[in-house]
Amino acid sequence: MTPAAFEELLREHWDSVERFVWTLSCARGLEAEDLAQEVWVQAYRSIDRFEGRSAARTWLYGICRNVCLAWARRRSQTLSLDESAESGETTWPDGEPEPLERLLREESTGLVRRCLEALPAGQRAALVLREWEGLSYEEIAEALDVPLGTVRSRLHNAMAGLARLMRGALRGQTP
Repeated sequence: MTPAAFEELLREHWDSVERFVWTLSCARGLEAEDLAQEVWVQAYRSIDRFEGRSAARTWLYGICRNVCLAWARRRSQTLSLDESAESGETTWPDGEPEPLERLLREESTGLVRRCLEALPAGQRAALVLREWEGLSYEEIAEALDVPLGTVRSRLHNAMAGLARLMRGALRGQTP
């Protein structure tokens, strides 16, 4: 792969890689950025082993999974929510809404994020890859290195769990 082609890959998938790293690791700020950069370093080092049998983003998500698992092992943590790492700041580049609208959006986004983070890591990863990144079940199975049936059950359980957590949160229970 030429340097220009790798640069195009970087441009096209930078945001997706950052979102998936955040989803798997629940890391915030500089730590999340460091993990995303590590994904790109690993991708660059192993680009000659990419055979093109899958989409480039599926290959990148597999690298994300491996980098995040190695990070979790180094930190002797499971991939779960660390409440103390909550930044409280939601920054979605979508213009300047009215202050009340922005406050309500940030509050609901924070609620969804907390509920999503409360899901087990495998369910959370499958759900984000399907709903936010638009991957097929087959691509998710490849990216997470699990059987197709596992993807289906994780997605089913993630949706049911997210709905349960959201209902509880709306009743005032902490996710």
